[in-house]
Amino acid sequence: MIKHIVFFRFKKEMGLGIDECCLLAAEKLYILSELSCIESLTVHKNITHSPYANYDLMVDCSFSSFEQLQKYQQHPQHEVFVQWLKTVITDRASVDYEI
Repeated sequence: MIKHIVFFRFKKEMGLGIDECCLLAAEKLYILSELSCIESLTVHKNITHSPYANYDLMVDCSFSSFEQLQKYQQHPQHEVFVQWLKTVITDRASVDYEI
């Protein structure tokens, strides 16, 4: 099993609030969660609204194998999401590990 954890920090100057960006990203991600290559996907919004909070949103995905993770990352629907995401985030970090 492969875990794929991703963190996003949204642009503050977009006109949308962080809550709205998180909600919109979560909606798009839960649509992606229906892809057969994904075992599970959950989205978690950071509840800390301090200047020291590093990221606004975390995505926790599970895949049966590294090949399934690669299939997801190359899927056309994921690529559309990534193109949208690039317009609304300032930073992204991820960790992939085997369990």
